[in-house]
Amino acid sequence: MMGSLRKGVKMCRLIVLMWFSLLAAPIIHAQRGCGDLNTPRSQRTPRIEITKIDLTSASPLCSLRLQVFGVYLGQTQEAAKAALLTEQFEVRMVAPTASAPEASTMDALYEQKEYLTISFENGKAIEINITDEMAPYLAGESRLLLVGNSLHPASLTRSRLLGKEDSNYYPTGMIGFVIYRYDKEGLDLTGVLANAIQFEYRMVTLRLRFPPRIRTGG
Repeated sequence: MMGSLRKGVKMCRLIVLMWFSLLAAPIIHAQRGCGDLNTPRSQRTPRIEITKIDLTSASPLCSLRLQVFGVYLGQTQEAAKAALLTEQFEVRMVAPTASAPEASTMDALYEQKEYLTISFENGKAIEINITDEMAPYLAGESRLLLVGNSLHPASLTRSRLLGKEDSNYYPTGMIGFVIYRYDKEGLDLTGVLANAIQFEYRMVTLRLRFPPRIRTGG
C-alpha cells in the first residue's frame, strides 16, 4: 500500500512539474519587432490593413507596417484626413498650441463616438490611438486586445497575442492609468483601472507609435 502511495505522489509531482514547465515556456509568436528599418522600402514587408487582417498575425509585427482605415504612421495630415473622409468618418482637428506649434491632433468620429485619435508632428502622423469603439472592426483575435480584461496583470489573452511586454505600469491597490509597452513593435496597450477590487477597466486603447529613436515613416 505504501508503495502505491509513493507512486501516486511521484506521479502527482511529475504532473505538477509538467504543468509549470508549460506555463513558463516561451510563447511562440510570429516574428516580432521592426527589425532593420534601413532596408530599402521596396524590400520591406507591405503594410497590412488591420480591419481586414489580424494585426497579431503580422510577421514581423511592427507598427510601421500597420494601417487602420488607410491611416498609418508617417502619413501626411492631408492624406490621413482624406482616408478617413473616404470611410465616412467625421474628422475633428485640434489646433496646435503656442507651446507646441509643430504638433496637432485629429479625431475620427462616427455618430459622436471616437474611434481614432491621431497625433501629428510637423505634418506627419507620429501616433495612432485606436479606442475600444474599434473592437468590432478589427480583424481576427486582435479585437480581444480592446476588451477590458486584456489589461489584467495575468491576462493570458494579452500574453498569447502580444507576448511579454518590454515594460509596464500598473497601479497597486488603487485606481489609475495602466500601460503595457512593446517597444520593439512600436505598440502600447493602455487604459484605466476603474475598480481595483473587481478589476474593471475603462478607455482601453491600442496605440501605434514609432519604436524608440525612430521618427521616419514611409
